[in-house]
Amino acid sequence: MADNDGPLRVGDWVEAVDDTLRGVAAGTPGTIVGESGLEWIRYRVRFDNGREHNLVDAKHLRRRTPAER
Repeated sequence: MADNDGPLRVGDWVEAVDDTLRGVAAGTPGTIVGESGLEWIRYRVRFDNGREHNLVDAKHLRRRTPAER
């Protein structure tokens, strides 16, 4: 995760930081719609291009600032 605002939470606006997610280019915005795990937290993300990915590690996401929304 690229910022220091703490862990991501459901409802946070994020964007993909790399091209590792199938069908989602780096910079594609999305929203956290779920989270799972106890020690290793993974996220379900609904991206603005219509793709939805489950079990996404935070290292592949960056929280978007209010100005970027």
